[in-house]
Amino acid sequence: MPEEEAGPPKKEKKQRPSAREIVSSIFEGKKEQESTPQEESALFRKSTSSVPPLPLVPTPPAQAAKTSGGIKLAAKPRNRMLRTARILAKRVFYAKRRPFAIPKAGRWTAYSEYPVGIEIGATAVKAVQLASQNGKWELINCAIRPLRHNGTISMEDSLKELKSALADIFPDPRAHLYAASAFTDPTSTTQVIKLPQIPQAEMKRAVAWELQEKFSMRSDDWYFDFAPLNPLPGSPQKEIPVLIAAVPKRELRIHTDILKSAGLLPASVEVKPLPTLDLLAGYPWPSEDAGLLVELGAEASYVVIMVNSQLTFIHSLEFTGGILTKVIQGISGLSHKDAEQFKCRVGLSRTTPSASGTGEVPQENLDQEHQAYLALRPFVDRFITEIEQVFKYYSFRVSMSEVRSFSKIALCGKTANLKGLKELLEEKLNIPVSFVDSFANVNVDHSVFNPAELEAESLGLVTAMGLAQQKMVYE
Repeated sequence: MPEEEAGPPKKEKKQRPSAREIVSSIFEGKKEQESTPQEESALFRKSTSSVPPLPLVPTPPAQAAKTSGGIKLAAKPRNRMLRTARILAKRVFYAKRRPFAIPKAGRWTAYSEYPVGIEIGATAVKAVQLASQNGKWELINCAIRPLRHNGTISMEDSLKELKSALADIFPDPRAHLYAASAFTDPTSTTQVIKLPQIPQAEMKRAVAWELQEKFSMRSDDWYFDFAPLNPLPGSPQKEIPVLIAAVPKRELRIHTDILKSAGLLPASVEVKPLPTLDLLAGYPWPSEDAGLLVELGAEASYVVIMVNSQLTFIHSLEFTGGILTKVIQGISGLSHKDAEQFKCRVGLSRTTPSASGTGEVPQENLDQEHQAYLALRPFVDRFITEIEQVFKYYSFRVSMSEVRSFSKIALCGKTANLKGLKELLEEKLNIPVSFVDSFANVNVDHSVFNPAELEAESLGLVTAMGLAQQKMVYE
């Protein structure tokens, strides 16, 4: 018999990165759908490329990524209707063609046209699902699962804890929930840089060069995206501000695999503080001076400078809630969980009313509160000085003295609950400081949700709420 012709040589299967091996070893007994680098890049590109004002270059159809979990990962050409004067354009995702379910308050709605906004933070996992009813957002479901670790466990134990937290929130691994998540790893970066007026086709190469030269980021190890911003009046015509966002590939792969382990279908991955700016679209910023958005998290904090209701500058802050918790642990010997509660309950106050309401407090408690005040106050003073220095740098080096003062601060993030922080900021800076209300434009069914609990968690839900305020459409 004639010998059969030898077929084409089989391609050697590429070895998966070590991050994938770590996650696979943790999620035993469950075969996960693997994330390819192309899919992860498309997920990140879709979320970040749609954030600032247009125009942006749409992805050509020939370069469209494959579908994963029923979601078209590659971005599609934008609708000109989205070209508004708002700070952030809303993202649009594409779901597979099937009837969308009708949301019902109090339960997660599978196959909904409204994805679940998920923030995986250092101290808790937060999930929110909204729906638009008659032009108004309505709260469908909300869950917060505190993490039980003390901030010093290994990476593998941390991943197990995250998997357990997501399983508690989403007990059905086949729920088919679309997820819009925030990447909160401190290694990610969000910056506004200035580039010369160059063609859009050459901007990607210029951004890659900037990342490598200024931030030592190699394109082989990072996913990055960019979008031009509207220049300020009076700024040099030869330059254009560009918003850039970059995340490490390895950490992004771990992030998406964790979501898939809970049966979620990742629709987008965004970088903080951009989801918060989505939530604040239409916020009454000052019309003449600058306004500051200060988001204080457990691992990362940011100050965003808004001029004429437009994003102009982002800077990360050294001041975080995690630092304050460690300070309290050091002076009191409390556990991580107890130190967190002590921080929010006492904060910068020197006295605390007694449980009986008489105002009488044991002397040992007064001493502990006074010690906490003395230990925390230098960090808060340094934080206020850092805000002033960041604005001075922006005023003289970025805006070229076109913007010389700021007249309003919007405060958000779980650490913003630190007692006495708002009043101290107003006293030191002599400007009004307000809290961001996550539920200001959201209808809440008080027969389903406890309004007191939502109010207590409002500052910490800004990221998840910003992620949830978007909509999916048919492909």
